[in-house]
Amino acid sequence: MEKNLPSVIKFRQAKEIRKQETTQPETAEASNSIQKVEPEYCFESLAKIYELNSTANKCINLIAKNIVGKGFKISSKDGDNKDNKQVLNMTDIFKNISPEKSFNQFLREAMIDLICTGNAAIEVSRDGSGMVQHMYNVPIDTIRYLKGKEWVFRTWQRYVMEVETSLSKNRLTYFNRYYSQKEMRTSANGYADLNGDGKKTNEIIRLKLDNPMSKFYGLSASVTLLKKYLVTKLAEEYNIGEFENGLLSKFVISVKNGTITQESMNAFSEYLSDITSGQQWSSVPILNLKGNGADISIDKIGAEVKEWSYLDLLKFNRQEIYVAFGVPPVMLGITENSNRATALEEERKFYESEIEPIQKDLEELFNRMIENDFGYERLQFKFVVQDMRDFEVLNKIVEDGQKSGRYSINDAKSIMGEEMIDVEGANMRFKETSMGLVNIEDLGSLSNEAADRQGKSMGEAVVENIFRLREKIASKIQAEKIMTGTEDKKSNGESYPWN
Repeated sequence: MEKNLPSVIKFRQAKEIRKQETTQPETAEASNSIQKVEPEYCFESLAKIYELNSTANKCINLIAKNIVGKGFKISSKDGDNKDNKQVLNMTDIFKNISPEKSFNQFLREAMIDLICTGNAAIEVSRDGSGMVQHMYNVPIDTIRYLKGKEWVFRTWQRYVMEVETSLSKNRLTYFNRYYSQKEMRTSANGYADLNGDGKKTNEIIRLKLDNPMSKFYGLSASVTLLKKYLVTKLAEEYNIGEFENGLLSKFVISVKNGTITQESMNAFSEYLSDITSGQQWSSVPILNLKGNGADISIDKIGAEVKEWSYLDLLKFNRQEIYVAFGVPPVMLGITENSNRATALEEERKFYESEIEPIQKDLEELFNRMIENDFGYERLQFKFVVQDMRDFEVLNKIVEDGQKSGRYSINDAKSIMGEEMIDVEGANMRFKETSMGLVNIEDLGSLSNEAADRQGKSMGEAVVENIFRLREKIASKIQAEKIMTGTEDKKSNGESYPWN
């Protein structure tokens, strides 16, 4: 496969990679019927960027992985999730929705298409009863909208996939638009048997990023970065060329009123050959001249490239790329000007602005599928997301709340995202007093003696749970510090290997 950037990206203005709005189908099978609506920007070229630019690759992968998160969870809106057959059945369906891959891998590949090109396509197949059976990620460069035909269907209701074959004709496969409601899958909405010969006509779920210039195709951040990608590529090629030629600058030798002796020319030619081939040379040639009053000058050709300017350019372009994708540099391993507090806040903003909106759209899509296609109105699909809270701050809030009587053990566990416990005193709120822990509800009416008894009897059970909770919180904080590199010492005082 061609590894260089395709010629379509080698542009002077972004408009040079734009295609016609529509193209006529090339095969006889599709002639005399309908047209394809081509995207404004070439999907193949945008997809190549994922392969060729390391910063873009890292940003796209990071966004895709975080959208999928730690997987998904099907739950009941009524809260009865334990041994719920509907929940278990729907969870099993989604886990096996892709026959070849896990749900996470299947969706992650679709998200890479979406972030890379601004568009993604998910194929939906149904069983004999019309129920959703499988979903597949379709390579986005192969899918196009079919241009609507008057009185037959509208442009956004049908799709065509064109795949190259070894034969003279490319293979065309047609798709209907996905509708979760059965009553919408009608000829009035363009729904039809399009492939003929007994072949199934599957459906396509189209995903797109916002694009104010098109209602059909989305717009990727890569479009705004095409020139940056090109400059980075040219800089890398220039740098490689410099190293391959021994960092040899270009000079011109001028001789006045004479000539260079043939012996000197031969020695100089051998010297240059050794340099460009990476070999060591034994001596620097001396140029001898012939002629009365002969003079020689050596002048450099081209502008001087400042030392390290190549690295400065790559650093600037790298910054432009991760800013365009909205990825915090610390998540790419770039720790300059970052500390624990700012890193956590940057990650939180990244999730809120770049990840959560796409997750919400996908959750809405899958929830419509669960409700309308499978008939489970009281179930919901949600992604299992990373907890972005600062556990060190939460620990302080919980600790102060328990001492002051604002939080019970289960209140604290709920705040920390832990499962509540069913033990005596876990839902009571206690206040620390000179006589021990006292139930906050009884504090005003208890005598000193009663308060003392209350504190001793109830306190023992509660204190044990408080210490357990604090140990768990401390463990979480310790793990977070180790992962972020902000922990300098082990609990036994030894340094970590990276210090």
